[in-house]
Amino acid sequence: MILKTDYEITLEARRVDGSDFFCGLTFPVGDSSASLILGGWGGSLCGISSLDGEDASHNDTRTFQRFENGVWYKVRMRVTSDRLQAWVDKKQIVDVKITGKKIDVREEIAASKPLGIASFQTTAEIRDIHLTPISGSTTAPKR
Repeated sequence: MILKTDYEITLEARRVDGSDFFCGLTFPVGDSSASLILGGWGGSLCGISSLDGEDASHNDTRTFQRFENGVWYKVRMRVTSDRLQAWVDKKQIVDVKITGKKIDVREEIAASKPLGIASFQTTAEIRDIHLTPISGSTTAPKR
């Protein structure tokens, strides 16, 4: 059984070679799914795809972060009934209320639903994946 809300996914990811997203983490959000994109659209764009039909490059979750090839990054994705939050290492990169938003994935990533990891034009490595149920609190647990 896959959790649909009130859970956290942690993993480590790195881009080995290439210049686009090395971690496209697709995860369930209620009866739909969304994707956390790290290093997209040329290597530095991060965010959630898709919110209200807009992918990570066109919605309020869009941020930019430099990623070095060969470096392991700790990723944490937190899903509650009203919020999506994500961290890379200790830096929070996503904190968005999802109440009333249409949530889905881009067509190209639909094969990853409801839970999967993809990369694009990139060789990537993923390790140490954990899915943990949490309480409905929107505050980050101490780690």
